Amino acid sequence: MPVLIDWTGEFDRWYDQLIERAEAGDELSLEQLALVDAELGVLQDLKAAPEASTPTLRRVSQSRRYQVWRLAHPFVRGVAIRLIVWFPPDRSGDAVVVLFGADKARMGDVFYDSVGPRADAAIDSYLYLFRTRTEGETDE
Repeated sequence: MPVLIDWTGEFDRWYDQLIERAEAGDELSLEQLALVDAELGVLQDLKAAPEASTPTLRRVSQSRRYQVWRLAHPFVRGVAIRLIVWFPPDRSGDAVVVLFGADKARMGDVFYDSVGPRADAAIDSYLYLFRTRTEGETDE
């Protein structure tokens, strides 16, 4: 059974804006969107949380409180889409949460300096919303 893909509001807004720019005909956004969709396809094809890093899916060494992973694509000149994802440990590897995405082509590896704090904040927010949502379902 494939993993369930969920994502944060931050990723949702970024993805929606990317789609809007692509639909407006922006060439770079079209290329970025194709890469994001391919990376989401990689997640869709997973059967469980990864046990080891691969060139496409690699642990982020700058992780702080939570272990996060980054998805990357093969080299494309001028584009370096990265999705930062988290596999909730209490979900037995059957779920992945896309925390945020970015094109790090212009900023290089400096992008990873902010991943730990951003990921921690995104996961904390996600967990709060997830708990609020599931508690509301059990109260009804």
